[in-house]
Amino acid sequence: MSQTKLDAINTCLRGIGIAPVATEDDPDLDAATASQVINQVAMNIQSRGWWFNKESNWYISPDETTGYISAPSSALSIVTSGASRNEGLTIRDNKIYDLYNHTYDLRDRACSEPGSDILYIEFTFITELSFEDMPPVARQAVTFAARRQFAQDLEVDKSRYEFQAKDERIAYDNLLRENARNNKRNPFRDNSSIALFMNRAGGYNSNQYSYAVFPKRVT
Repeated sequence: MSQTKLDAINTCLRGIGIAPVATEDDPDLDAATASQVINQVAMNIQSRGWWFNKESNWYISPDETTGYISAPSSALSIVTSGASRNEGLTIRDNKIYDLYNHTYDLRDRACSEPGSDILYIEFTFITELSFEDMPPVARQAVTFAARRQFAQDLEVDKSRYEFQAKDERIAYDNLLRENARNNKRNPFRDNSSIALFMNRAGGYNSNQYSYAVFPKRVT
């Protein structure tokens, strides 16, 4: 099971019969191509949204002057949640865009807690993690998918990457099972204390944003 991106790169290289490299930034053209394939496959897989990269409890206030909200740099997509779950928002030009009113000005879409004048929109973001930040089962799924894609792109012997596709399917099934297992624990996230802890822990970009943490609302 790959633990680093270098391991994944060398898995791709060995998949087509090429000797491994010693460093991730090796100038070898095949190694560089393998790295690019791994990045693309990792983004494609993560864009689905899994237990490890779906971050809830983001409360972000629109800019007081423009009404804009910048999306986290790692965000692949957003799911509005809580009182904002029907807001019809998406990411466009690295900002949150209102699909209904066709504007980036979100001040009219924001809400506040009773007794508070802080306006905010609650989000769940699907974020893109680096290879090493993904859990091992996800790294394995990315590695085997990238190995097959790398071999297929280079048009090596078809029987080779068809055999590799079997490993890819097994690894992806393992990822699906782990996701289902973790999703069964989601009811615990409704506990306000656990939700607050998860919000504070957040993702590796969380500290870039100033956002209010409110008690769980009863709707």
